[in-house]
Amino acid sequence: MTTTLSALQDWVDQVAKLTQPEDIHWCNGSEAEYKRLINQMCRSGVLIPLNRDNYPNCYLHRSDPSDVARVEHLTFICTGSEADAGPNNHWMSPADAHKKSTLCSRVRCKAARCISFPTAWARSILRTRAWAWK
Repeated sequence: MTTTLSALQDWVDQVAKLTQPEDIHWCNGSEAEYKRLINQMCRSGVLIPLNRDNYPNCYLHRSDPSDVARVEHLTFICTGSEADAGPNNHWMSPADAHKKSTLCSRVRCKAARCISFPTAWARSILRTRAWAWK
């Protein structure tokens, strides 16, 4: 499955070219898909079911220890004007941010063979561009 929205398909193709995932899964939003994903994440330990009596259909999700936490000196507000970032934030132009993130993604994926991006998850819903990495 893909999408009938050409702009979304172009964006997914562009991100896939950059990150080179092993697979792309287009989410359909069905109940069966939801249950399959929840079960898969529970089996892998990504989600931990909470007390089903007190919190039905609720799960604990902890960040992977290898995920990079927010680092203040590496966090930027990317707007057309530096003044929009405010006095306590780091600023970078959107064009520079795109160049930097594209370069970082290409280098990381080439060096690591996209170990952190085995499957790209795309959701095809009108007026929504959602992308999550497995």
